[in-house]
Amino acid sequence: MQNTIVIIANFTDASVANTPSQIQDLMFTDPAGASIDALFRETSFGNVGFSGQVVGPFVINYSTTSACNLAAWADAAESAASAAGWDLSQYPRRLYVMPSTEMSVCGADGAAQVGGSPSRAWVFNYTAKDVFAHELGHNLNMAHAATLANQYGDASDDMSADGYALRHFNAPHMEQMGWTPAGNILTVTQSGTYTVATLELNPAQAPAPQILKIFKPDTGEYYYLSYRQPLGLDSGLRSAYWNRINVHKYTGNYDAYNTYLLALLDDAGVYSDATNGISVTQLSHTSNYATVQIQLPGGGTTTTCQAAPSVLALSPSSQSGSAGSKLSYAISLTNKDNMYCAASTFALASVMPAGWTGSVSPATLSLAPGATGTATLYVTSPTSATAATYTVQVNATDAALPAHNVSGSVSDIVQTQVVQADTQAPTAPGGLTASTVKRTTVSLTWQVATDNVGVSGYEIWRNGVRVATTATPGYTETLPSGTYSYYIVAYDAAGNHSGASNSVSLTIRSK
Repeated sequence: MQNTIVIIANFTDASVANTPSQIQDLMFTDPAGASIDALFRETSFGNVGFSGQVVGPFVINYSTTSACNLAAWADAAESAASAAGWDLSQYPRRLYVMPSTEMSVCGADGAAQVGGSPSRAWVFNYTAKDVFAHELGHNLNMAHAATLANQYGDASDDMSADGYALRHFNAPHMEQMGWTPAGNILTVTQSGTYTVATLELNPAQAPAPQILKIFKPDTGEYYYLSYRQPLGLDSGLRSAYWNRINVHKYTGNYDAYNTYLLALLDDAGVYSDATNGISVTQLSHTSNYATVQIQLPGGGTTTTCQAAPSVLALSPSSQSGSAGSKLSYAISLTNKDNMYCAASTFALASVMPAGWTGSVSPATLSLAPGATGTATLYVTSPTSATAATYTVQVNATDAALPAHNVSGSVSDIVQTQVVQADTQAPTAPGGLTASTVKRTTVSLTWQVATDNVGVSGYEIWRNGVRVATTATPGYTETLPSGTYSYYIVAYDAAGNHSGASNSVSLTIRSK
């Protein structure tokens, strides 16, 4: 979570027209679910969000005749906020909203530091939401979304020119930020026919890799192939990017270099690199994926099985319980092989600290390519355990195809803190409601639960399966068409779980 303070700073002869409550909604609390916080939560699949305060307006001792001096303006705004009692040390992200007159003075709609903490960002065109997203993207270390002709020309990404609806970020930025898991990114090393899943899909639900990468020998860069659909807040994406393979190039080294959009391919559309002997053809597409033929130098077209490392996730990432208590964790395992492979059987095994007991149920999962299976890890600490942090692990292995394994196993680390006994469960959450945003995004809200020590978080249960946890009474996710039923369970640091909240159901129709 990016704790952010937004400081509204008026000049002596010019003011910000938007009210603090309007900017608060724009940044954090938009009732329509289209805030900057909601955008980053959705496009990062919950990895990044923005929370904080909007303060001011304060008047700083500058006028419209002053020369552009971003640092001095920010210093003055921070001094005013500190004098009003705000502790800026609590906010590693600092954003200054200033009069729109300064667009012409500074020659830009906004500005920002690239990376760093604390970071600074300035917004002058405060009526354009994507200016906020763009400048905060710089703070997160993203450079511009460019074309070869224009460093702001790739409108598929908020790091392009502003004035568009909010939209997700392109494939190179999704990899740079770590928002698309490594298991959903395939580096292509031989000619063949490949499937690339919609970039906006939750990675756990993607039927195929969501990003294909091809090494570009002449420059040391990579081509990035992705497939975009107008899902969730990406419904603001211009239709020119829908149903097409988006071809980008990027250094691939996670640094703040521009990404470049090179082509948008319809069915039968071809992108050719004669220098390196590389060509990409979109063969067909559906609502969830596109099929492409990739030709590399010296490689013949193939439709053979290509095994890929599986993707294993454990939820929640940590829990606490008293000595001798039994805790459970949800396991999600996805087979990332291409469509030409047969189904695979994975063995699931736990690795426990000395004296601990663990089990996985079921102990095996048979998964077709692109399929996801679930299991549960049960962990019991010894009654003699002392207060400390312990690590438990799950390995997923496939004896028939070792290529499924990563460094001998596919694992995710969880931690259990042994604490003094607490046997009282939280109260059940109440008032659960569900609504849809942009047709395919589910938004859940509920009333906070109470506990004798404190509520640590909430489990979200969909169709009888625990799918996520959150520390706050709200959750959003993007789903395909279907009918879904939800309930919420609260839990505390000792691992005590409340009863279920009321249940709610809703139907999503993506078209």
